Amino acid sequence: MGAVGTYVSGTQDDDPLVWSRECSELFGLAELATPTVRAYFERVHGDDEVSLRRARRDAAEHGGAYDVRFRIVLPSGLVRWVHERGAALAMEPDQACRLVGALQDVTEQQESELALRARLKETEHQLRHAQKMESLGRLASSVAHDFNNLLSVILGATELALACADAGEFPRDDLEEIQRAAVRGSTLTRQLLAFGRRDASRPRVLEVSSLLDGMRGLLERVLGEDITLRVTVADPGLLVRADAGMLEQVLMNLAVNARDAMTEGGRLSIDVCEEPAEARQGLASVGSMVSVKVTDTGTGIDEATQRRIFEPFFTTKEQGRGTGLGLSTVLGIVQQSGGNISVESCVGQGTSFFIVLPRVGAELETEASALQRQWPRGTETVLFAEDDEQVRRTACAVLRHSGYTVIEASNGEQALARLGESIDSIQLLVTDLVMPLVGGRELAARVWQANPELKVLFVSGYEGDAASAAGGEPPVHVLNKPFSARCLAQSVREALDSGRRRAAERT
Repeated sequence: MGAVGTYVSGTQDDDPLVWSRECSELFGLAELATPTVRAYFERVHGDDEVSLRRARRDAAEHGGAYDVRFRIVLPSGLVRWVHERGAALAMEPDQACRLVGALQDVTEQQESELALRARLKETEHQLRHAQKMESLGRLASSVAHDFNNLLSVILGATELALACADAGEFPRDDLEEIQRAAVRGSTLTRQLLAFGRRDASRPRVLEVSSLLDGMRGLLERVLGEDITLRVTVADPGLLVRADAGMLEQVLMNLAVNARDAMTEGGRLSIDVCEEPAEARQGLASVGSMVSVKVTDTGTGIDEATQRRIFEPFFTTKEQGRGTGLGLSTVLGIVQQSGGNISVESCVGQGTSFFIVLPRVGAELETEASALQRQWPRGTETVLFAEDDEQVRRTACAVLRHSGYTVIEASNGEQALARLGESIDSIQLLVTDLVMPLVGGRELAARVWQANPELKVLFVSGYEGDAASAAGGEPPVHVLNKPFSARCLAQSVREALDSGRRRAAERT
């Protein structure tokens, strides 16, 4: 802060102003031998003059002190902040009122305070936005959970019908179409759960060209008729290991941003090719990379924006149109897959995003690979606890078809009663994690008190919850919704075939 100067002045514009050298230098009036109150106010910023005059007038009329901050504008155009503290002098009745006080340059302090307020305001805005996103995430997770139950019914019933149908007596093609639609629906729910941060990544080996082929129709609808989509794949056999749903989310986000940048129409190009090891860009992986280049012919991005483009909550879109989370989520997904993403752009000439992912040589894992395995079967007794009636009825039908003896329970309390009746004959407890009154974790803990050797398979629409439950002791198996009939039968068989549990007290 600047030096403190003092003054004595009248209250009228033509009254003389007596002040110290520090005050006259601050106001740029050192050349005036006897400045007036008017000359003082000529320096005061127009937006601050009324409040300053009011403070001085109130002190003169009613006595007491005043304390104000205001701006002054110097002849050079430079704006300075001034802190004035003054008071009215006690005068005889026949004498004019005088004001006495001190002036100080507080520009640096004021600017720091204003910057801090701006940061606090931005932080508050981000906090409100984060709270809104958290609420939306909970809603998305809830919707996905219910949808997963429905898809489990569709997948289980359809696959069971396919397993039971004779090829010439049943509309097998229609059933397979229903099955494919349910699989696509399960991908949608995983994207909803990823939005709500309730789903873990499910990486698998996939072919980039096949993923793009499956997305082409949706991309074209998102881009609209005035934007041309061009996809070029140098080698259709390029494989990467990633979560298919999340990688689709990355490409969809880039496509939506490109569409918004091409308000007058244009072209979106997606080019896939193999890059040499030098394209790793500091990544820990070795060997060649798969490059996915997404280029638009839009308005481009300036250098300042490029430096911040992957920051959370940073957006150049108008209020209500952008969350500032899209590209930060894209970066997280790509890095989670062992890759990286960068951007190149020139204002007025379009933008290119470069995604590089480690190339893998493993055998392609397709959704149909599970269907090619032999259907697992068994003769053990299974207790199935699930509060959703449709899910329970379909799953139990699948298990009975697979040869198991099945005892049903519609909630945790009923499951405890069933176990009390048949604890010695039950080899496996299959339970939903989230049920009223007695949830899956509590049910398993109480069951282990009676029979520590009983195997447990947790079922959940929230993959993260199931994964955390699996980390406990004794170890348990997990099955995520939506599940197909074959996946259910496979998970039950794997749980039953697992090694014997060590006996221990569980609470």
